[in-house]
Amino acid sequence: MKSYIPLAVFGLLVCTAHAQTPTDMPSPNGTSLPLDAMRHRQPTQSNVDQLTQQRLGEARAAERARRQTDEVERLYQKLTGSPSSRRD
Repeated sequence: MKSYIPLAVFGLLVCTAHAQTPTDMPSPNGTSLPLDAMRHRQPTQSNVDQLTQQRLGEARAAERARRQTDEVERLYQKLTGSPSSRRD
C-alpha cells in the first residue's frame, strides 16, 4: 500500500506539469487572439452609445434614447397604475 502513494503523487505531479491553460495553448490558425477576445468581454453601455452616435449621428441617437425613455415610462405607468404624465 505504501508503494502506491509515491506512485500516485508522481502521477499527479506529471499530470499537473503537462496541463496547459487556454492562454498557454497555441491557437489553431497560428495567430494569437487578444486577451479581451479570449475573455469574451461584453461592451459597456457607454461604448455602445458612443458607437451608435458615430454610426447614426447625434440626432438619431437622441431620438432613439427619447423613444426608449418613453417606452420605459409607459411600462412603469402601466405597472404602477399611475396616470399618464407626459413631459413636453
